[in-house]
Amino acid sequence: APDFTLKNLEGSEVSLRDFAGKVVFLNFWATWCGPCREEMPSMEKLWQRFKEDDFVILAVDLRESRGEVVSFMKEYGLTFPVLLDSKGEVGSMFGVRAIPTTYLLDSEGRIVGGAIGARNWESEDAFELIESLLSDTDAA
Repeated sequence: APDFTLKNLEGSEVSLRDFAGKVVFLNFWATWCGPCREEMPSMEKLWQRFKEDDFVILAVDLRESRGEVVSFMKEYGLTFPVLLDSKGEVGSMFGVRAIPTTYLLDSEGRIVGGAIGARNWESEDAFELIESLLSDTDAA
């Protein structure tokens, strides 16, 4: 997957390459997007389940202000990492046409899966998928 650098909600720069060796759940979203709002609670459950492992969620917000995103995260009780793609450049780089769009990257940084539209990320299928990617990491 192409590398990128964006700011997180604290204003620090975060690059995709910072997470080399981890399984990355890369999600593109916006606060005004209904289906995004729908899937976020299940993403939070996924984060709570795997955040101690070699797993990271990067929720890339497209073209919104930090303030909008911070209040949204508070309102919904979400704690996973968010990055601000204020110009939509990273979204374009990943060919995002509709949101939410999610890509799964293995520990080598390869895109191994993706979903367009909201999904239930606290399903057994989702858990098994992440677990299988994590076990590949352990084997590496």
